[in-house]
Amino acid sequence: QAKLLLGPGDPDEEQASLILKSLRAFPLENDVTVCLGGRGDPFAYAGLDDFVAALSAIDAVKALYIETPGVGLTRSRMESLVASWMGANQSKRSPSLMTLIVRLPSLKQAQYRRWMGVDRLNDVLSFLDSICANPVAMNVCAEMIRLPENEEELDGFMKRFPSDKVRPLIGKYSRFGDVLPALDVVDLSPLNRDYCRHLAFDFFINAKGEMPVCRQKLSGGPTLRESDLLSVFESRRNLHLSWMKGERSEERR
Repeated sequence: QAKLLLGPGDPDEEQASLILKSLRAFPLENDVTVCLGGRGDPFAYAGLDDFVAALSAIDAVKALYIETPGVGLTRSRMESLVASWMGANQSKRSPSLMTLIVRLPSLKQAQYRRWMGVDRLNDVLSFLDSICANPVAMNVCAEMIRLPENEEELDGFMKRFPSDKVRPLIGKYSRFGDVLPALDVVDLSPLNRDYCRHLAFDFFINAKGEMPVCRQKLSGGPTLRESDLLSVFESRRNLHLSWMKGERSEERR
């Protein structure tokens, strides 16, 4: 199965249209899981509901994940999104195939403000608590990226929400190809680095419509205007097979 990751930022209308057109060309049903995330907030995209409705009508799309800081989210906003996913007849897509992941880097006010740039921790926690009290139809998770500064918070975070209402997740810190400083709590690098497994199923598109060959790089690669998703995905599958044989080249796309 393929995983399509979209982000960061908002796509323009042409790029959104090209993504949808390319997904319609995928030959299999329930084959692609789409994730709207990255460094931005998908809920800042004015066309989000229409985009989600269009995704739900594509046979190749299996499930949808949305990553967000959760600032300003309301129940009515979530219900609107669920309705878009389910379609006009409210039965085409199950809301159980939608997952909202709320990024929650810290439960401390000062730490949250420093990392997120806004003083909205109480708003986000109130929203998540309201979901615990009265769940929405879709799956909801809260994610804390494990860092040295919040290591002592992890236990309390895991106990903060009822897992059957809001599932707590501990995420791995990414340096995005050494662009960010080394803040890993635990070094999970393999002792012997071999072929990249992500090439077999992960596919990343940034807001400019570029498709980098590596999910750790946020730019580069062919664009949506140059190549359709299926063609690039198939070429990356061949690249994955070459890597498995030890035939590696940083220049190949």
